[in-house]
Amino acid sequence: MTPNKAPARCAVRRGQTVPHGLQHRLCLVLGTVLTGVSINIVAWANVGAATLSAGADAAPTKAPSVASVAPAASPASFGAHSVWVANEKDNTLTVLDDRTWAIKATVATCKRPRHVQAYKSERLYVACSSDDQIDVIDPATGQSLGRLPGGHDPELFDISPDGKHLFISSEDSGELLILDIAKAKVVQRVAVGGEPEGVAVSADGKYVFVASEAEHHVAVVDVAKGVVIKKIPAGKRARRLALAAGGKELWVSNELEGTLSVIDTQDLVVVHTLRIMPADGWPSPPLPAGLQASPDGKTMYVGLGRANHVAVIDVPSRTVKALVPAGKRVWGVGLNSAGTVLMAAGGLSDDVTVVDTSTFKVLQTVTVGKAPQSIAVID
Repeated sequence: MTPNKAPARCAVRRGQTVPHGLQHRLCLVLGTVLTGVSINIVAWANVGAATLSAGADAAPTKAPSVASVAPAASPASFGAHSVWVANEKDNTLTVLDDRTWAIKATVATCKRPRHVQAYKSERLYVACSSDDQIDVIDPATGQSLGRLPGGHDPELFDISPDGKHLFISSEDSGELLILDIAKAKVVQRVAVGGEPEGVAVSADGKYVFVASEAEHHVAVVDVAKGVVIKKIPAGKRARRLALAAGGKELWVSNELEGTLSVIDTQDLVVVHTLRIMPADGWPSPPLPAGLQASPDGKTMYVGLGRANHVAVIDVPSRTVKALVPAGKRVWGVGLNSAGTVLMAAGGLSDDVTVVDTSTFKVLQTVTVGKAPQSIAVID
């Protein structure tokens, strides 16, 4: 995506009130504000082409190049057996080999990457909160293909089952954005509650669930109608979401309560609340954040924040099977496709802890970039 000399877009312009949210950018605009700047977007395979005007829902900037670090990787080696780690504080993605855990490369991306997610092995999408953009990366080469609009302060997103839409939580505006990837355009905006974060789309793509940190609920959005059909009360500071039990259950991490809410996705009610009890010697009470269900939907892995552990929970019995030590402030968690290897990002220790899920033993700890937040696996 190549812009026609478009200026960097500011989240706050002269005369506007700074929006409420966890992260804000203050921009001082001197002189006349430029309007009507058109941006030509070059088509890429399976994505499409469009011409946009600069604005809240337009993708305005040029993609960065790949910045390789020793050991350097040839482009062909990026695709399979790759673990992509989004590093929030140095604006990079660390690419690991999931067989040796060596670093293949470090890839530059947009500012403050909070979430990385793969669509099959075809595309990687990265939500960058400080740039209000979604970076699109070819996982086979590590090259950025361009940027998509992300709304104001994109936190997390999920991908529609057919790969045609992104569902993005916009923290500053309190909305769910529905982005048409081929058009590179936000086609629907739905108010879901203050400080939305976790997003999960149902298996049939008809509904999207969005966690509201400020209002402690999960909003259920009917995609076809573009409306919230229900707000389900959860715990304090509902953060992340994950489907389990074949999509019949939605699990919610409630950070400030140290609990997990289990929602029946048919009846749209909370059917169980599980409290995670701290162990002796922990530096903090459990602060549940990242969630990852096993491929069979029978096990849930929960990053416990500054408690520096991952909880392993049996979904059918709602019991804690193990508490696995990991890095400092465990945030995002991920699994390989077989479910045999767990990865946990340590946001304060700048590392990823690798765990054998058959024994819950730590296999290795790998140093990555600054403040790793999220993990995506292409294996």
